[in-house]
Amino acid sequence: MLVIKEAFNDTQLEKVKDLYESAFPTSEKKPFPMILEKREEGLAEILSIEDENRQFCGLLITALYKDLVLIDYFAIDEESRGSGIGSEVLKLFCNRYGNKRIFLEIESTVSDKAENHDVKIRRKHFYERNGFGCMSYLVLLFGVEMEIMTYNGRVSYEEYHELLDKVYGEKISSHVILFKE
Repeated sequence: MLVIKEAFNDTQLEKVKDLYESAFPTSEKKPFPMILEKREEGLAEILSIEDENRQFCGLLITALYKDLVLIDYFAIDEESRGSGIGSEVLKLFCNRYGNKRIFLEIESTVSDKAENHDVKIRRKHFYERNGFGCMSYLVLLFGVEMEIMTYNGRVSYEEYHELLDKVYGEKISSHVILFKE
């Protein structure tokens, strides 16, 4: 049985940070000290995923605002991938937030000429199999075309942008624009 818990001690945070640094491209990462600061302000969570032996196997980093929960970063440790852990984590995560609206950003699958198109399609299907659906709009996030997928309700572009602005400030939100409706 998997456990999702807040990463507060140095050992947990180090494991989360190591996976964060290795799992996401530099262009997609926020400075980790910024995430720590937002957690201290109550605007973000840094969650550690552990297996039944209490071994670290993944991370979730969220941004929180009103009834919205943005899954900002979600990664499963390389050794644990492909075993169904990702789906189990999403189920636990969605149960954790009850009736809050949960959403995330994925690289757009609209163009089939895009780099790593098959990977992007598999990622989208993974979230769809786990109850997420796509919003009717696309955004440009730091110049990258993204789809917004939600669970437990719709999230408008205005709500999405407001969350980014309130949690991360204009430094981040000013680099997000509505691309297609």
